Amino acid sequence: MKQRMPDSHSSSRYRLHHGAAWALGSQGSAVLAQAGIIVFLAKLGSAAVVGEYSLALAIVAPVALLTRLQLRAVIATDVEREQRFGDYFALRLIANFVTIGAVALIVAGLSYDADFNRVVLALSLTKAIENTSDVFLGRLQASEDWRRIGIASVAKAACGLAAFLSVWMAGGGLAVSVLAFGAGQLTVLGCYELPAVRARLRGVRESVWPAWNWASLSRLAVTTLPLGFVSMLVSLSLQTPRYFVEAYEGTEALGYWSAVVQLATVTSLLLQPLGQASLARLASYDRGNPAAYRKLFGLLMAVAVLAGIAGIGGAYLLGGWALRLIYRPEYETLQPLLVVLMGGMLVTNVCTVLGYAMTAGRRFRSQLVLFAVTAGASALSCGLLLPEYGLLGAAYAHAATWLVASAGATGILIWHRRERAAESSELAAADLPYVAEDNPLA
Repeated sequence: MKQRMPDSHSSSRYRLHHGAAWALGSQGSAVLAQAGIIVFLAKLGSAAVVGEYSLALAIVAPVALLTRLQLRAVIATDVEREQRFGDYFALRLIANFVTIGAVALIVAGLSYDADFNRVVLALSLTKAIENTSDVFLGRLQASEDWRRIGIASVAKAACGLAAFLSVWMAGGGLAVSVLAFGAGQLTVLGCYELPAVRARLRGVRESVWPAWNWASLSRLAVTTLPLGFVSMLVSLSLQTPRYFVEAYEGTEALGYWSAVVQLATVTSLLLQPLGQASLARLASYDRGNPAAYRKLFGLLMAVAVLAGIAGIGGAYLLGGWALRLIYRPEYETLQPLLVVLMGGMLVTNVCTVLGYAMTAGRRFRSQLVLFAVTAGASALSCGLLLPEYGLLGAAYAHAATWLVASAGATGILIWHRRERAAESSELAAADLPYVAEDNPLA
């Protein structure tokens, strides 16, 4: 069986936990930057301004994730190097124009005031910069160069958040502050990420600049578009409670909901970095080393469950105190909401691991069907539960949505692994040599 030759950073002696540690810094800094905006707006602004920002994000996020096309994951799992980096970069730039144009059309059709529309457009530009950065980080991830990914992510979070806070404190308003956040990220992209990828590509005689080969771009778009729709549907499933909360409870209630949700995401701080660090290896093991695949998948699932249980316990014991400390005293009364959301996050964590496994196996179209059903389940459960139970109903709907998604993902993954087992049996029958890879837990 053809095996991928690892880059210099992914030799057999490279340890997964080193990559996970750097990925933790990367993911943690991104989460803290987003949380920093919410906390700052909640402390020095109001729940209403938090709600305004959250609603703008709920409008932009599905479009930005659709056009993101999950290019970072596709690059990281392209173990055969089927596409050049320039192809990915060119498609990213095209998708950026689509992002901004689509959001502009949505804004034109909304009945919100001009100030809010400016916030939405500013977020679309910031998301386009973030998506462009993802392409460069994807190439570094394919080489398991987590040290540079971590440095870049920390620098982007620090520069972006510092720029946001500086402009806000100077009275620049929410839209200008969001643009400042994007400008900070763009600075790191140009000054650090681009040179780092250029240096790595020089060793394999590739260019860092976009390659306008329309045949290659068409093939790549056909491959990645299902993943873009998957991301959009996942985002819609996550954002649907916000739409219903804003419609039934108002913008201020949406601000309270978003603040509590932001705290609930703390359970993903370890899981997502470990999953990102494992993705390239999981893809390699999926194709040729079932034992290593099972060990790595089991590790990820154990982290998902334990993090979820810890989150529920922490919310029950310390949730009120944490909400009061991080936000304002009035948030302390939302502890029951936090406990229910942490229960939903346990299910979400499990679904996240299943999603990594499906992506590693390049089951892109299957995910499209799955998350279309998930988005429908989110809307249905919110429509049934939120009018009756308010914010708690939205939390119940969140948990129900990801139970549906996890059940479907489990079925897809079982089917996929049976196919891989059949392929391995055919190779064994043909007496082809088996090449063992390193232990994923080493």
